[in-house]
Parts: sequence; structure tokens; C-alpha cells
Amino acid sequence: MFDFVNNNRQFASIALGLVGIGLMVGTGISARMGGGESTYLAKVDGQTITERDLAIRSRGQNLTDVQKGQLLGQLVQRQTILNEATQRNLIPSNSLVREYILKMEPFKGDNGQFDEKRYMAILAAQQLPVNVFEADIRDELQQQLLGGAIQQGGFVSSAVADRLANALTASRSVQAATFMPASYADKVTVSDADIKKYYDAHHGDFNQPERVKLDYIVLSRDEMAAGIAVDDAKVKDYFEQHKSELAQEERHVRHILVKVDAKAPEAEKAAARKKAEAYLAEVKKNPSSFAEVAKQHSDDPGSAAQGGDLGYFANNGTMVKPFADTAFKLAKGQISDLVETQFGFHIIEVEDIRAKTFDDVKATVVARLQHDQAQQKFQASVDKFDEAVYQQPDSLQPAADTFKLEVRHSDWLTRDAAAEPMLNDQKVRDAAFSPDVLTKKHNSEAIELAPGNKIVVRVAQHEAAKLLPMADVSAKIIAKIKEERGVTLAIEAGKNALAALQKGEQATVEWQPAKPVGRLEPAGLSKAAVDAVFSVAESKLPGYVGVQEPTGYAVYKVSAGTAKVMTAQERDALTQNIAQTLSAEQVGAYFETVRKQHKVETH
Repeated sequence: MFDFVNNNRQFASIALGLVGIGLMVGTGISARMGGGESTYLAKVDGQTITERDLAIRSRGQNLTDVQKGQLLGQLVQRQTILNEATQRNLIPSNSLVREYILKMEPFKGDNGQFDEKRYMAILAAQQLPVNVFEADIRDELQQQLLGGAIQQGGFVSSAVADRLANALTASRSVQAATFMPASYADKVTVSDADIKKYYDAHHGDFNQPERVKLDYIVLSRDEMAAGIAVDDAKVKDYFEQHKSELAQEERHVRHILVKVDAKAPEAEKAAARKKAEAYLAEVKKNPSSFAEVAKQHSDDPGSAAQGGDLGYFANNGTMVKPFADTAFKLAKGQISDLVETQFGFHIIEVEDIRAKTFDDVKATVVARLQHDQAQQKFQASVDKFDEAVYQQPDSLQPAADTFKLEVRHSDWLTRDAAAEPMLNDQKVRDAAFSPDVLTKKHNSEAIELAPGNKIVVRVAQHEAAKLLPMADVSAKIIAKIKEERGVTLAIEAGKNALAALQKGEQATVEWQPAKPVGRLEPAGLSKAAVDAVFSVAESKLPGYVGVQEPTGYAVYKVSAGTAKVMTAQERDALTQNIAQTLSAEQVGAYFETVRKQHKVETH
């Protein structure tokens, strides 16, 4: 639960300056670094947590109020756990702290041993005093000691775990019969009195919120770009200047991989090399067999099924360097010798070589040049645009005429939503319902939706919130009543069928084909349905159960099934996983209790 030591992730975060929201954090830092504050954000058993603690732990980042709350919560929780560990006398010794730091990889020199100079240099580079860092390590180890003690006390017997494994691997053969509301909706009649009664009882469902229709203009860099004509000579010139970027040579490559870890023993590497050499000899002798050999023998799961096909790629870092260097030295149709990378040994075949032509990238070049010119034009227009809509606040037309823009018209929108994505921005809706725009009928200020995109709105129509007339919503009411009554009839029919089946009587149901259902493989059934299926005792199979689902009602015929067959290794892994899960739940429950036993004050 407190896996601080796992891969030295916490230290890596400290060393790289990445400590922040979401990471395990320590408390008591103000005291460790000297000084104090008379005000505090929280106290745990009298120990204060201050703004300074938050600033230190966030590495000086500007935090939102939400982030501050999250970080403070982490600090409070950690201090509570540390205090509990101290009360239980679970305190790491100096030798344990020292031993742990000596084993940390970042502090080891070239000889693999702890290097004190490196240790001091890394901490100094992060402006992290040695006493603060070592106190953090002590805190983390103390948490581990407490977590380990609780887990040891929360031992789960193998018999319990084994029983749960048996339950998880059990299976039932299940047939389903569904009773859907739609099948009964046509049998429902709705009177005028029903409509009136429903309308009167659900006024809240038929309130139309306050809404407006808007006129608006948009100053858009992209729209400017689309209207800019670019001279062909400039396009050609740009292409020639940026040819290495725009028309990179690409290779279509296949490969065969014999996988071996870069840190594997030499004997293992030699065996892999020997296997790769055999494949190389085979494809050199018969180049047309390359794809088939790759399909049968390559260890690359991403390309083996495609005959080792990696498609086209450029020499731009997409592939690891030894692989790319070799691929881009080969001629079309040529097969490489063995190429060793960190993944193992490769055999490479170049299927094709291509480079994009001017015609291939002309559209891209035109778009770039249009964008560059539009950016300049947009920047030159922004201040004038802002001034125009401000100086003539009673109409959008003058600004539209000046900048050759279309005055657009919206559908209805509310304070909470708009159909047009551009108007659904919160800043736009806030502006539309602001007193200056809604009441005084002024243009809004120019609102930046995104870089290169500004919008100005004004209210064209306004409607106050109101209750919609019953006549306007009667069709919706009829559909709703039919739906609700259809659900009731479907459930009733399903329960009647279930009762008859459980009595051994005949019932008119349409059974779906039987399928195996298990707790690990529910075959699409909901949790409630799976629980119901397994509520039938083995001694009473076959049996019938029913479940009310959001879509109606389902009756299930449950028969004996074949339990999932697992290897001894799979079963041991499942049993161990169950034991760990139960133990972790016990630890979690313990810490929930601990939090209530320590005095926490917030200020």
C-alpha cells in the first residue's frame, strides 16, 4: 500500500524537481528547514501544516484552490499515519535509513557503489537540504513499517482464498427471456385526464429556461487564410528551401526479430544470434521467402502476422538508431546482415524507397504560406477590431463592413447550453446573459475563443423563463406515460412468468440460446443478473430467477455449467491475488479508523 521503494519513484520525482499534486508528500517541513508561521492551514495532533509547507511541497507552483485542498488533504493524511506509527513505536532506525539511501540507484557512481559527492551534488542542485531529504526517507519507511504490520495482522487463510477462487471460476448454463417495455407500450391508452394529471405533477419538467438568440461576427485567422491567394513561384521557392523537411526520403521495410534482452547473459545472446543467423541464411538463399519466414519466426508481435511489414517511415527518430541507420543504407530489394538493438537481432529488407514530390506537398506549402500571411493580417486587425465593436456598441454591422465579415444568426441558447459549438463556450454564454449585453442591448467585448479566433455577440431575441403550455408538450407526456406504464406491464408480465415457472407450470416465454455465465466471464449480464444466477443453489438446479433491469425485466433459466478450467499456476495466481486484495481492504479499513482517532483541525 505504501510502495515508496518501488523503483525509487519518489526519489526520482524529487531529483527531477517534479514533486507536486498527486505524489506522496511529507509534513513538518517548516520545522525541518527552520522558521515557523503563526498561522496554519491544519493541525494533526497539534502539529501544524502551513502555507509554507504547501509551497515547499508544490516546488513553488501556483496552485488553484482545488489543488491546494488536494495537497493539504494528502499532508493531513500522511501526518496522521506517521503519528499512528509513532504511537505504535514503529520508528525506522538510523541504520535502516542509511542502508536504504546507500542502495538508491541515483546516488551510485560508475563502480555501482554509493558516491557521497554525487549524493550531495544532486541534493544541492535541487536546493534540498540533506536533513530534509533524509527525514522524508525516514517518514516513507515509517509508513511502510505500519503498512507491513497491519498486513501481517490481517492474514487471510489459504482456505478462504481458495473458496473464493472456486466461486469465481464456477459456471452456470443460462437461458434468458426478456420482457421489454416497448412490447407493451402500444397496449397503453392515455386519456386527456391522464395528460393533465401528469402535466400538473411535473411542472418542473416543462419549464423552459431563459433563452436568447444572438447575432454575432467572428474574426478568424483561419478564415482569413482561406481567402489569401499564394503565388505559385513563392510556393515552389518555399518547397526548395524546405525540401529536406517536406520531402524526406521514406523506406518501406520488413524485418525479422529474434528477441533477446540487452542485459541477458552472453550464452542467451549467443543462442539468439545463432537462431537469427539461421533465418538470415534462409532469406539470403531465397529472398522471396522473407515475409513467410517473418510470419513464422519473428518475435515482433506488431508485425509478424503481416510478414514483418513495418510500412513506410522516414529517418527522423521513429526507429531506434542502429535499425534506421542500416535501413537507410540499403538499396531497394536488399537484405541486411544482422542488426543488433536493445530489442534483439534484426534482419531488414527494404521493399521500396520513395520521396514526396512537389505535387505531393504543394497543398501543405500553400496552407503554410496562407497561415503565415493570415497571422500577420490577423495581428494587425485585432486592436482595430476590438476598438470598432466598442466604439459602436449598438450594432455589429459597422465592424462587419469594415472587416468584410458576415453577421451570423444563432438558434436559441440558454445560460447552460448552445447548439452551435462556437457559442457553447462558457465565456460566450456568460457574455450573452451579462447585464450590458442582455439588458442594455450592447455588443459584447471581443471574446477570444482560441488563439486566432475572436467573436462578438449581441442579443437579437430574448425570452424569460416560462412554463410551456400543456398543448405544446402533450406529445412528450403521452410518450412518457406509455413508457412508464410499459415498464410496469413488462415487469408484471416477467414476474408472472417467473412465478409460473418456479411452480413447475407452463409459461409463454421466448428463450434465447443457452450460454455459459461465470463471475469472471459474465457474458454480458449485469452484476445484479450474475448475482441472481448464482443465488440458485447447486442442489436446486435447474432453477429460475428474475431481475428487474433498466430496460425491462429478464427471467433466467439456470442450469449446471462447466467450471472454468485453470492451470495450477493460474489458480495459484488467482488465489494469491484474492488474498492480497482482502489484505489490502483490511489495511484500508484500518486506516479509515485511524483517521478518526487523531485530532485534526483546519484553519
